[in-house]
Amino acid sequence: MNEKVEALISKRKEELRKQSLKRRNQHLVDLGLVSEKSTRQYFDTWQNTPDCKWDEEKKKYYVGVEVPLEVTDEEYAEICKYFPENTSMVESETFGAEVTLKTIALIILIVGILSSLILVSMAISDELPPIVVVYAIVVLITSLSFWASFRCFANISISLKKINSKIK
Repeated sequence: MNEKVEALISKRKEELRKQSLKRRNQHLVDLGLVSEKSTRQYFDTWQNTPDCKWDEEKKKYYVGVEVPLEVTDEEYAEICKYFPENTSMVESETFGAEVTLKTIALIILIVGILSSLILVSMAISDELPPIVVVYAIVVLITSLSFWASFRCFANISISLKKINSKIK
């Protein structure tokens, strides 16, 4: 067989093996078959999750990742008999609408805060009447309300998709 063909096939086999191992590990974690130890996955920027923390030593953000139990192929096959692997994993789904909704929420919040600051600064410098401060507070509260509502709707949608994928 041609060397390029062999290299291409072996590369694809390795990719498939890694994907299969990742699915297997995630399946074990989803079933609660995790070891006592956990590892850290480091990021340069903050991940929008409550379990994201700052590592002072490495100066990076991290998330604790559960490590699946070490099981043999035979044990895993036995596990799959009683707990089949869910083929429609949530990780493969994209949350495009939810990400868009969160982005719109952030834009609304930023515009609301900037508008409020501009209105207050103009009212302080006597360019506008003092009642504008009340309008600035209303704009700020409105933008905060929209931001919180949009974020809430996006999180509910993500949660429903995850629940739906676990039911299937």
